[in-house]
Amino acid sequence: MKPTQEQILSALNKLVRENKTELKAEKIELGSIDDLAKYNSEARKLIESLDKENRILGEEYQELKNKARAYNKVNKSYRDSVKKGKVVFKNLKNSVNEVDKAVRELGLKPNDVPEFKNANRALEVIRAATNDGVNYPDIEI
Repeated sequence: MKPTQEQILSALNKLVRENKTELKAEKIELGSIDDLAKYNSEARKLIESLDKENRILGEEYQELKNKARAYNKVNKSYRDSVKKGKVVFKNLKNSVNEVDKAVRELGLKPNDVPEFKNANRALEVIRAATNDGVNYPDIEI
């Protein structure tokens, strides 16, 4: 018995539906692969950028760390010099006072003694340097 026209059309419709389903699945797979390729490309660019920025940050951090270490070394030396300057100022001031008193007892003028003038100038400079200097904090990294 030969299939009827209706049976043939029904079978063809069934085949077309199956084929469309397969085409849709392939279309979905191709779209997913396109998305994957796009995100892969974005990821590669991002990885390159992150690697470059990480390298630069590392270099900058090391340079900053080295500068902070050098700064702290000079700052410590400066603070030590200020402390020493205060001791020298005190000793020099006491010595100036003693010489002033002794020279006056001899009936002379203290400013006629060359070292006395130099000591007074040194006192002014040391006082300014130890009292008027800025107290900078250390930098910790």
